[in-house]
Amino acid sequence: MSIIKLSQGYNFGRETFTNEYKEICLENIELYFTIDEINKFLFSNSRFNYSRFNSMIHSTLDNSIYKYLPKYIGNFSKAGISGNIYFGISDNGIIEGIPWYGKLTKKIIRRMIKNVLSSDRSRGVKIDEFTEDIEYDNDVLDWYYKNLNIAITKLNVDPTLIEDKYIRNMKKLHLLIAQNKIIEKEWEKYNLLYKKWHTKISRYSNRLNNFILDDSLYVEIIDFIKDEVSDKDELKKILKFYNDKTNFDEFISNNDKRIRSIYDNPSNPIIWLIRFKDMKTLYYKYLKPIKPRIKPVKNINLIFSKHISNIKAHLLKNSNINFYLIKISIPYLINSYLEYRDTIALDWKSRIRTLLEDGDPCCS
Repeated sequence: MSIIKLSQGYNFGRETFTNEYKEICLENIELYFTIDEINKFLFSNSRFNYSRFNSMIHSTLDNSIYKYLPKYIGNFSKAGISGNIYFGISDNGIIEGIPWYGKLTKKIIRRMIKNVLSSDRSRGVKIDEFTEDIEYDNDVLDWYYKNLNIAITKLNVDPTLIEDKYIRNMKKLHLLIAQNKIIEKEWEKYNLLYKKWHTKISRYSNRLNNFILDDSLYVEIIDFIKDEVSDKDELKKILKFYNDKTNFDEFISNNDKRIRSIYDNPSNPIIWLIRFKDMKTLYYKYLKPIKPRIKPVKNINLIFSKHISNIKAHLLKNSNINFYLIKISIPYLINSYLEYRDTIALDWKSRIRTLLEDGDPCCS
């Protein structure tokens, strides 16, 4: 038995204490289609390989049921109520639907649910308390599996609304792709500048004892001293010291901290080496390229999943694609208390659905 006939884009109303909405966004598009295939589909009206398309939708639905069904079985159980999960409705109550080539059947959805409730899955539900008539956890899960009610509704589609929505969303997608290309160019420019900057800063922030051993740096140090020292006699004295590299034997064998403590003396010729290093390092420190604030989207799944309405609108123009709304009704098993395993923390939790002051439901 299906729920009442509805249209894609219809406002189904707000979530309630017993009704939970989940919009289905396509996942892992790049595993099923190449960038070229998606671009041709969106911009050249080419057709998808619908066998692969249904495999992608199947995987997306399976993951959604896997993620949410155990959680809300536990929520409704602890609240002591029956409840419904709708797949294909956004949080604000707009029916987006689930695209599917051909007919989406209850058998397909029920097989997914059976896999989720089976004991070999990494997360699911477990039973802390149960009725006297049901003795084992697996029996409780089997009871839920047998008593879950599945309703699938094929949505009506208004071609005129789809055309308007498609045009609007394609403009957004074009803008997104264009912006992403600009961001990619900004990052290419930044990476090039950073590479050049890093080469420079690394050169002058090298260990002090390496400066004398590097001939090119040694030449720069001499030029630096000639520019900085105006007194000719003092300059001649310093250059004489630098021309004999045996003066640096002890210097080369010490680390930076030791060198600075020994030669932190304005009258010692070594101080010019330290000044040179510090001056260059400070100079290039302030020339460090500024990193772009926004990173480019490399994963095509992120681009198209954020604007999945673009693909949906395009799919709706194709008569081979239908859109469905899935409703899973979860019954209440008297005296049962179920928990679900958190997706991220992987620990068992129990929550109860409550209503906030503004009437929005939440899990607490």
